[in-house]
Order: sequence, then C-alpha cells, then structure tokens
Amino acid sequence: MHGRRYPVTLVVRQRLNPGTQLGLVLSTRSDGPRARSSSERCTPYAPWSMGHDPDQLRYDEVARAETPRGEVVLRRRQAEGSPAVLELRVSGVFVMDTRETSTERALAQQALGLVPDPRTVLVGGLGLGFTVHELLADPRVERIDVVELEDALIGWMRDGTVPHGPGLLADRRIRVLHADLATVVEETVGATYDLVLMDVDNGPGHLVHEHNAALYEAGFLVAVRRVVQPGGVLVIWTADHAPALEDAVAGAFGGCRQVSLPVRLQEREEAYHLYVASRSMRD
Repeated sequence: MHGRRYPVTLVVRQRLNPGTQLGLVLSTRSDGPRARSSSERCTPYAPWSMGHDPDQLRYDEVARAETPRGEVVLRRRQAEGSPAVLELRVSGVFVMDTRETSTERALAQQALGLVPDPRTVLVGGLGLGFTVHELLADPRVERIDVVELEDALIGWMRDGTVPHGPGLLADRRIRVLHADLATVVEETVGATYDLVLMDVDNGPGHLVHEHNAALYEAGFLVAVRRVVQPGGVLVIWTADHAPALEDAVAGAFGGCRQVSLPVRLQEREEAYHLYVASRSMRD
C-alpha cells in the first residue's frame, strides 16, 4: 500500500456525541470494530494540511482494524469549505489519501507506456485503488492480480466503506489476493506477467513494516524477474531516492531507470520516485 507516508503527528482526540453523523454516508456503520468513530484536529505539522489552518481540519474515523502487524485506520479529513478526503494510516503512519493520487496513477502510466501489449499485470499493494483504476482504463489490459496483505482494507474496498471501491473491484479483470507479495511471486509458475507494479511500502529507507525490507533486495527482485514476460516491465514506487534499490534492480534485470515525480506537500515541492526495469526479449 502511497499522497504519502509520514510519521504520525500528535493529535487531540475527542469522541463524537451520540447520533453525530459522519460526512461519508457509510461511515455511520455500527457492525463491530469498524464502527469506532472519532473527531480529531491535527497539529500545525501535518504534511497533508496543504496550507489550511490546522485548527480548521476535522477528522472523523470511518473504520479501524487491529492486525498482527499493527493498526489499520481509515478516516475522513475535511478543511472548512473544502471537499472531504479519505485518509489511510497503517501502524500510526500516514499511507495515502484520496487527494494526492498522481503518483499512484503514474506508477501504472509509466508501465503501460513501455509495453505494447500489457495483457497481464501483477500489482503489489491495493491501497485505495488508484493504480488499479489507471490500469483498468487501458483496454489492452485483460487481467490484473492485486496482492494486498491487509484483509480489512480489502473488505473496506469491497463493502463500500471506501465509496469508490465496489465499482472498481466489480471489474471482472481484477482478482484480489489476500496474501504476502513474496509468497505470490514464489508460487507463480513461469513468466506470467507483462507488468509487475510494486507499491507495498514507503521504500527501503522508510519502511512501515520491517519485514517488507526483503521486497527491495536482490533475492526477491531476481524472483520477480522470473515471473515477468520477456519484454515485460517492473516498476517500483518509493518515497525517497534509493540508490541501493536501483543497484539491486539493475543487478536482477540488467539495468534500471529512476523517474522522479514532483508533488506539492504543505506548500513545499517534494518528489517521489519510480524505479523501472525491463526484462530483455532475449531472456
């Protein structure tokens, strides 16, 4: 699962009064742990405030799940006079939102532009679905396998807790796998995919989950190369420039190209990065 990911900021939390309605229709659920709702105001250092007075930012918790890896939280953020935004946090770390989605889309766009016939795609990380949405917009794509480790997130996308989720996942070209990406790659037989897209963490420098470190190392990347069709492409999203990852990808695929993606966060110009590699047609 990017936007993007930052350490959690200090907040003052206040429980909503009984009967208070949340801004999203489906956020008033009352069927178990997903129904815990709260209102929050963020500190002035929240990177997603984008110039808004932090005292005017309101947070309503939409859904929450406890997992062996930590807490997964979906919440609604709204500045006074602005549209509401859905925000995803994992283990206290901001992961992504529905406002800054350009780099999720660019992850798909870069790959689609490099392969003439991208029929089969493996996506590591469902997130809020914007990479998958971009893939589905391309009529050449016939099958997308999406691997997501957090079962709660899959459920929220399917049941409408994330409002655009049901329509997205209803597309018959999509198969969502609740699994670890390393396991799926290991169990894949032969060169199956024209594209492999990875957005499972911040990148090797700022991991949300330490066990994901192996996904950016040579052993796993060599395994990924095995499941990529000759002429196919691997693209990896990271929050920061990652020279060691670039070297590892180049070692596995014979070359690697880094693409910087400018984004604007808290009135600052920042950049996220894609690492792109192709499997030789001669392999």
